Formats: sequence, structure tokens, C-alpha cells
Amino acid sequence: MIPGLDSNLITKDKEKESTAKVKRFLTAMDSMTKEELDSEKPLTESRIKRIARGAGVHIAEIHFLIGEHKKFSGMIGNVSKMANLAGGNVAGGQRNP
Repeated sequence: MIPGLDSNLITKDKEKESTAKVKRFLTAMDSMTKEELDSEKPLTESRIKRIARGAGVHIAEIHFLIGEHKKFSGMIGNVSKMANLAGGNVAGGQRNP
């Protein structure tokens, strides 16, 4: 289990379904342009519909994927802040002596 991710994303008893869900998410991300993947501004509904059509998934799955991305990026930001407070710089590759 990956810390910070929804526990319903990958469950031990439904491994095949969970694997299929992750594959759908990867397909959805493949349907996004580089700008959509890198952008920090929210996607419009028309862009979300285009991504869902391109990936062959329901719009709700794209919204779920976006929500998981927000949670994960928030968690990464918190880890980075804690590392900076401890004297290390995660992004710069610096370590405590």
C-alpha cells in the first residue's frame, strides 16, 4: 500500500480489479497532453470529457484520478516541507552531514 493513496484504490482481496483500475488510470494519463499533465491549473469539464473519451473510461474515473493526484501531491509537499525543516533538501538532493 502506498501511503496517502485511497485504500479503495488497491485492495488485497480484489487484486485483479485493482490492477485493472490502475491500468485504466495509466490509460487516462496517456490520453492527456503534456501540458495537461504538467499544468497546475484545474482541467475544464470539456478537457475531462475529452480525456475520458480518449481513454475509454467514465468521466467519474477521471475526477477520481484528479482527486488522488491532489491528495498525493499534497502529501509530497508535506514531506518536502518536513525535510526542509529537518535541514535536508529533498528536491536538491542535499543530505544532513
